[in-house]
Amino acid sequence: MTLFNRFQQHFRQKNQYLQLQAQEICCSVPLQQVNKIFSLMALTAVPKTPPYLAGVFNYHGNLVPVLDLSLRLGQQPATGYSCNTQVVLCNTLENEAFLGLIVSSVGNVIELSHNQLHLAPQFSGKALPFSSVYQQQQQVCFLLNTDALLNSSLTQLYSVSPDEIDNMIRQNLFNFDEEAHDS
Repeated sequence: MTLFNRFQQHFRQKNQYLQLQAQEICCSVPLQQVNKIFSLMALTAVPKTPPYLAGVFNYHGNLVPVLDLSLRLGQQPATGYSCNTQVVLCNTLENEAFLGLIVSSVGNVIELSHNQLHLAPQFSGKALPFSSVYQQQQQVCFLLNTDALLNSSLTQLYSVSPDEIDNMIRQNLFNFDEEAHDS
């Protein structure tokens, strides 16, 4: 098998992702990074942090930051949390740490190949919490970069506003082509 054939085979290989909703925004995280899904528990507030950092909790001796994903993506705060609010505990890749994500809902596990994922030029050079974007049916969905989410929660990187996302979609900056989705 030639190098090109191996690359082509890798490019078509499917990976699993867990779909999440952050209010109106569809997101996904690689399934291999998902450690656990549980209901929101009592968090310890961290003073002088961005509003999207809901707090921290102790998980097997590790202090885990918990982000409200909707707030992190620049949306209006939800009406409040309840004991039914879901938290997705993720492993980060670069930081070898945990990150909790408060989400509106947890969806299905989906399979996507690399050729279904698209990078928008607007993602490069800016510390966005997305690594790529894909289209599922009529909805644009974003693949989360948990390391950028974690780094952004602890530093002063900018969040993405829903207007920026809508603007990118309206301008068709993602250049979805039907051929990539038919394979």
